[in-house]
Amino acid sequence: MENKIENKMESETPIKVYIVAGGDSVGKTCAIRHICGLKLNKVDIEDIYSLKLNNGTTINTYCNSKSLQEAGIQPIDVQKHVNNIAKTAGKTYSAVIVALRTDKYKNMPEAIDYMNAFVGFGWQIEKVIELVGCLRKHCRKKQYPYQSFQPIPTKKQVSNNVKTFFGF
Repeated sequence: MENKIENKMESETPIKVYIVAGGDSVGKTCAIRHICGLKLNKVDIEDIYSLKLNNGTTINTYCNSKSLQEAGIQPIDVQKHVNNIAKTAGKTYSAVIVALRTDKYKNMPEAIDYMNAFVGFGWQIEKVIELVGCLRKHCRKKQYPYQSFQPIPTKKQVSNNVKTFFGF
């Protein structure tokens, strides 16, 4: 019998995943903090935030500004980890915003492995933004909405561009 983890979801629609990808120190943390309405500094965040989309809809969103690789979270464990954060916060979620490293980080899996795990959970990759990296070919092959900023502008410009592209 299959042991499947349930999403702590707001509805029966798939979890929407927004990915900010890139190498070391390219603005992933600042961009995710900006989406959450926090100051643009390098302090990592992880929580469920109520975020307003450009269309006026407010959604509960799991946000983690530290890359999943740096946080030591394996692809197969992401769903369980997010559910635990939601349970601790006493909230549900319908979207996930995460940072992924596109360069090699210690012995952690590559960004593509996380993306494949998200799809395996039944989550929907809504948009991928890359701040210098190598995901373009994979995103086009899988038909994920993709945007890249190369070379990167200032971190404030990056944050504004990410927020606009994601629709927050």
